[in-house]
Amino acid sequence: MSHENIVATALYIAARDEGIQGGKLCFKRALEEWEGARSSEVYQYPFQYVYDFVERGMLPLGELETPDNRMLVFPNSHVHKVMRMINTGDRLAKRRIVVFFLVNPLVRIVSTKEVPDQRSTMSLERAKEHRLELMKERRLHKQDWNVREVGLCEH
Repeated sequence: MSHENIVATALYIAARDEGIQGGKLCFKRALEEWEGARSSEVYQYPFQYVYDFVERGMLPLGELETPDNRMLVFPNSHVHKVMRMINTGDRLAKRRIVVFFLVNPLVRIVSTKEVPDQRSTMSLERAKEHRLELMKERRLHKQDWNVREVGLCEH
């Protein structure tokens, strides 16, 4: 969200067992205003996929494999999705990842100097509930951010 000044997301796949298949990371981004407006320049009766594309308001950017020992960094403005993973082996398979955010280095962030110690101020159960609330806030914000209205009138 804008007050966090996150400019990129980083994902490090520390380990991935051989039995895991799938798990590509797919990306898309919101259409720029000019890209949506450009759709009105198509033939008078455009194909349904033009309407569908503009309605979604998202431009597919491709996908990346997520093998063992790989670091992926992408702009925070990109919507991403991990595709389905399956265990093709006959024993438990694991994938170990580290995800972190890269913040704008030109903007000073609040540090522990300004924030008092917050340990033991809430129960573990309440902390987990709070974490889910924050995740919901981020998800809803990202969805709103990526919505674009584009008219398809002919003039």
